[in-house]
Amino acid sequence: MTVEFNIENLPGFKYYQEIREVYKEVLPHIKVYGGISPYFYPWVLTPIEYYVWVHIRANNLNLYPQVPCGKYFIDFANPKLRLAIEVDGKDYHSEEKDRDKTEFLIKEGYRLIRFTGTQTWRRDFGEIFNQSLKGY
Repeated sequence: MTVEFNIENLPGFKYYQEIREVYKEVLPHIKVYGGISPYFYPWVLTPIEYYVWVHIRANNLNLYPQVPCGKYFIDFANPKLRLAIEVDGKDYHSEEKDRDKTEFLIKEGYRLIRFTGTQTWRRDFGEIFNQSLKGY
């Protein structure tokens, strides 16, 4: 029995394809002006991404969810400032893929900050978050 693989049938494929299309319109404005509202799309975030998003918004940081960059999506980024935040939950990440993505983003000129899912649930995550983003 042969199983035919079709990437378009993967869960979330259409969602991420749609995000790429939306960002084609929005990214040029973000790169020039950098200060447009991030609420131009109905984002779907994992619980740990949402928790980081709450801290991003509470600190009035100008970051955007699920920014496409090459073949990757950055969990939160500001393409004008070249700042990227990745949130690594145990179910969605592997060391090899994270290493490849990190190398690519650094080559693209991004400063990358990574948080683990475990860090996001710590009582002192606000302090960890603020310390990591000093200077931005």
